[in-house]
Order: sequence, then structure tokens, then C-alpha cells
Amino acid sequence: MKKILILCLAAIMAMLCLAGCGEEAEEGTGIPEGDLARVDEEIITAEQVREYMELFAFSQGSSVSESTDDASMSSIMMVVLDNMIEQKILDHCLQEAGIDVMSGRQSDLEEYKDNILKDEKMKAKYEKGEITDEGIEFIFKTQYYASDFYDLMAKEKNLTDKEMKEYYDSHQDDMKRTIVDAAHIMVTDEDLANEIYDKIVNQGADFAELAKEYSVDINTKEEGGELGEFGKNETLPAFEEAVFGTKKEIELTVKETCKTCNGSGAKPGTQPETC
Repeated sequence: MKKILILCLAAIMAMLCLAGCGEEAEEGTGIPEGDLARVDEEIITAEQVREYMELFAFSQGSSVSESTDDASMSSIMMVVLDNMIEQKILDHCLQEAGIDVMSGRQSDLEEYKDNILKDEKMKAKYEKGEITDEGIEFIFKTQYYASDFYDLMAKEKNLTDKEMKEYYDSHQDDMKRTIVDAAHIMVTDEDLANEIYDKIVNQGADFAELAKEYSVDINTKEEGGELGEFGKNETLPAFEEAVFGTKKEIELTVKETCKTCNGSGAKPGTQPETC
């Protein structure tokens, strides 16, 4: 198992973009309000994002700290919103294919809900309407979206059990579950992020001590930024990319010497002239 140390910059522009998507931010804060995104005809609101955050944090044995500053909360909501959009897209694809994710899983949902409401804080939020039956069902279904979608793709492509087994046997290394033990430092200022990076990489400063001093993640800073162990598809996509890496295509403009003039700017057999 490898240990991953991550310096997270909660981008200020991302926060402003998120706040701009809603109807209006809370007066005096950068926290977004109102409607934030739409998947087909379904609207994702700021209230639903906060509810998802609460339920996701609870499922990870954590909680959303009430003392988290506005800038950090806006940044976290941006990441969570991206994740919710991805899940909603999968949900809509499955619905259009006539697949009911809840088929045969209703009793598991009831057990899942009961476990949540055994917690006094979560029960209080449920009674105040901050956590809803719809929100609980949605986050419950997210654990099945990917597998149900893969089953759908297998049926549409008419893959036989033999073909799927052959693929599995030839791609076992790709399917191994990689576990990492990660820690992070979350800040909201790029200059500070660069300063902390320099202290860690060039000055040999202690990561955990810097997390305690600078991180705005109230839930992890006192533990030196420790996030514990997790594997792929077990955390938010943007954070997963930072931990496990990702492949992306980029375009670069490069200068090349002209093969005709060999960089002189003149036709072959002539010399450059100064105007």
C-alpha cells in the first residue's frame, strides 16, 4: 500500500463560478444558493448538494463541520456537485433503458435508512428536513449505478459469459483494487499553496505539522490531514484524480526550424537582408 500526500488548492475561480450558477449566494458569503445544475429536466439545488455532502460524509464515518469557512465550503460544494451530475447522468441512462436500480433492493434501502437514523445528529437533521427520503434513496442508489450500467452495456453488445470471462482473465491487473493511505492539506490561496509546497519539497518540512497549521479542512487538520485508506471509485472524482493520477490529451504549440530556409528566413541560395 502506498501513502499519498496531497496539497489541495480550492480554486477561487471555481468558487465564483459555482456561486454564479445559483440564483444568489447567501448575503456576505461565497456559498452558492438556489439552482446549481440541470441534468435533462432535473434540477440539482444547493440544498440537495448540502444533503448529499452530509450523507456522503456520514457513510465515510465523518461529518460536515459547521466551522468550515465559506471559501472551503464553496470549493467542497463544487466537487460534490460534479459528482452528483455524473451520478444523475448514469441514473437517467438506466431509466431510459428501462432499468429500475431499486428492483430487489427496497429492503436494503430500508436497512440503510435505519442505520442512518440511529445516529442522533442525523435523525435531528432528518426531522428538520435537512435530510430527506429522496436524498437517502439517491445516495443509496449511487453504489449500484456503475455495476448496473456495465451490465446494460454487456447486454447491448450481446457479450456472452465466455467473452466476459476471457476479457476478465486478460485484464486482471487492471481490475486489482489498489488501496492507498492518503493525507491532504486544503488551502484557498494559490500563493500559500506554493509556499507550503516549497516547504515540503525543498525544505523537508513535516507534512502533518503543516496540515495542522494551514489546512482549512476542519475535519482532518488536527490529524495531520489524514484521510485514511480507500480505493478507486470510493471518493470524489476530482480528488481521485489527484491521488491515482489520470491521462488527458493536451495540445501544445512548439517552434520548429523551417526545413526550407533552415531558420534563416531567406530562400535557399540567398542571404537575409536588413531593412
